[in-house]
Parts: sequence; C-alpha cells; structure tokens
Amino acid sequence: MVTEAGFGADLGAEKFFDVAARKGGLHPDAAVLVATVRALKMHGGQRKAELQRENLEALRAGCTNLARHVRNIACSGCRS
Repeated sequence: MVTEAGFGADLGAEKFFDVAARKGGLHPDAAVLVATVRALKMHGGQRKAELQRENLEALRAGCTNLARHVRNIACSGCRS
C-alpha cells in the first residue's frame, strides 16, 4: 500500500504513523520524503523572489530543516 501523508513530515507523516497506522494495525516498511532544492533554500531563509539565484548558505540551512524531518519520520516509524 502507498499513501501520501500530506505537506510536512511534522504533520502529515506524524498523523499517519501515530494515528492511522496505529489504528489500522499497519507497520510501514519504508517512508519516502521528497524535498526540492527550491524548498530547501526557502526553508533555509532565502526569499521567494530570489529562489532562482544560487545560495549555498540557504541550501545548507534548509538541509538542517530536512534532517529534522528525517528524524521525525524515523522516530514516528519506531513507535508504530
């Protein structure tokens, strides 16, 4: 079975793992987290109007946010 948990690993995936999977007796084998470079730069503080411009600092900062989402998914999966 494949399901889409919605925007943000902190909300959609958490709801899926903590509510839907638990209630349904599901034990997911894998999770896929999709992140674009554009989204990473935006979460790293780059303004929307400047996203086409290279900004490695914003990309690095966005990767820190991404790492947090990965930890959230990993922890949620452990509780299932």
